[in-house]
Amino acid sequence: MDGLVVAGGGTLDGRGRALWACRQRGQRDCPTPTSTLTIANSKDVVVAGLRSVDSELFHVVVLQCHGVTVRGVTVEAPADSPNTDGIHLHMSTHVSVYDARISTGDDCISIGPGNSHLWIERVACGPGHGIRKVPAEELGGRKAKPTCSRAGGDSGMERERQAVARNRKVVLRGYIDRAPREEDMELVDGGAVELRVPEGGGGPAVLVKNLYLSCDPYMRGRMRDFRNSYIPPFKPGSPIEGFGVGRVVDSTHPGFSAGDVVSGMTGWEDYSLITKPEQLRKIQQSDIPLSYHLGLLGMPGFTAYVGFYEICSPKKGEFVFVSAASGAVGQIVGQLAKLHGCYVVGSAGTDQKVELLKEKFGFDAAFNYKEEPDLTAALKRHFPEGIDIYFENVGGPMLDAVLLNMRVHGRIAVCGMVSQHGVTAPAGIHNLFSLISKRIEMKGFIQSDYVHLFPQFVDDITRHYRDGKIVYVEDMSVGLESGPASFVGLFSGKNVGKQVVCVSRD
Repeated sequence: MDGLVVAGGGTLDGRGRALWACRQRGQRDCPTPTSTLTIANSKDVVVAGLRSVDSELFHVVVLQCHGVTVRGVTVEAPADSPNTDGIHLHMSTHVSVYDARISTGDDCISIGPGNSHLWIERVACGPGHGIRKVPAEELGGRKAKPTCSRAGGDSGMERERQAVARNRKVVLRGYIDRAPREEDMELVDGGAVELRVPEGGGGPAVLVKNLYLSCDPYMRGRMRDFRNSYIPPFKPGSPIEGFGVGRVVDSTHPGFSAGDVVSGMTGWEDYSLITKPEQLRKIQQSDIPLSYHLGLLGMPGFTAYVGFYEICSPKKGEFVFVSAASGAVGQIVGQLAKLHGCYVVGSAGTDQKVELLKEKFGFDAAFNYKEEPDLTAALKRHFPEGIDIYFENVGGPMLDAVLLNMRVHGRIAVCGMVSQHGVTAPAGIHNLFSLISKRIEMKGFIQSDYVHLFPQFVDDITRHYRDGKIVYVEDMSVGLESGPASFVGLFSGKNVGKQVVCVSRD
């Protein structure tokens, strides 16, 4: 449940004393303990001002959530109460806990596996164990068995492999020659799919349960019947394809096993059969959210990395301009430029995004291009000495204005032209003579041409992220059905940060 608020001065009484007494008597028919308040698979949740007493198990559990705030909570249980952790955090991101008073018999706050971006302050603990990281602990307080067995047995993964499931799909209804609309795509029931790789398929394959899907502007080009491109068009009536993160359900490829988490090209559907598994990349579980492998550590991040370093050849102290700077690529380009010692200005389409560029991403300056009647004058104001590097994401009038403001021997990396997608009469460029007079290098590129640099990119960006030198912002919609609207929103600037669709969190 997203946007949930649980607040007030009420008391949640877990009535755990009867269970504890039963266990102390050594009885075998004691009831199974339960946690008092469990919040699972949710986003943007607030728990405030509650009092929890005598829970049979954990008092508050945050499980596979994103964006949870727990404040002003009081927890009370006897010092000898077993497995009564005050707050348990498990496989969750961006969780804040503060102004809490926790008196219990076990951990004050227990931190299970798979968490990231936790903020804990002003928490009074005792007489329990304080704040403790628990590498392997299930919600029942015992050492956990693996959630996904890779060697047989009666695990949840094994049962899933023996089952069938409904497979919803987002399909393209037909080719278009204009800006995309939601009605160009349709959510359909693809029928039942057996959760195993079909036999006799002609080669190794991997069946993936999709968790996160990426919305990227280049996908618009695949919605037209145009085959003279680096990537083929979508097929009407078939699922839209894009980058995704998923969990392997079954595999006949020796490099992948059930339970592996992978990223690569997949379908906009619940389950995808990947017949070219060599394009998949196995993700090692870490403190980095899985969805970031579609942005920060995915195609957009790699595009920013190779575009800035390989195409722009930056030098310390140079003046850098980034258009669409709050998007999936632009936000990384700007931060890389700052790390390189450059002066960085970005443009965006709302005041909210402008503030994000300056306050979150550390740009030196930013402006709302929609409020500038004269883009050439706006750039002159921000770059009185001219622009050394322009990272091009939008095209049209912005590119024309930039050409007039470039310095001699400037470089332009042409990454995209989102303003020209679906335009029947693309805007012409009038100031190309500047390429000659200022000896400007302008080059288009595709990140896949630099795939040999991908391992270096992952190492560098991961290090910067863990050191707190790079931050990343996502705009995540929930549910496969939200995909069409999320994709269409890219072209009107509705997204703030990298647009991702969460299909499932398990």
